[in-house]
Amino acid sequence: LRHEMVSEMLYAHIMKNYSVFVNGLTEVAEVSDRLQEAMMLARNSRQGLQQASNDVRMSLSVAASARRKQNYLSLMQALVQLQELPGAKAAILAATGEQEYAE
Repeated sequence: LRHEMVSEMLYAHIMKNYSVFVNGLTEVAEVSDRLQEAMMLARNSRQGLQQASNDVRMSLSVAASARRKQNYLSLMQALVQLQELPGAKAAILAATGEQEYAE
């Protein structure tokens, strides 16, 4: 009997405030939709940031390789010049041996 009485009072209260109840449910549904949209936006943003991070990492790697290659080319050029020194010395001695220079 008491349970039935409480149920009837609760039902009467809900029916009295039914429009408020429905509006509340509608707002909850709208908030849920907005949260899902925000979650999708956040997920897509994280994926975009991850891709950008990967692109930057790859670009930095390429730039480092290019710098390393340039350093090796410079070193190779210096080594080639060092290899040519004995021949250049011999050519200078041969050229100066044929002509007289004052000291």
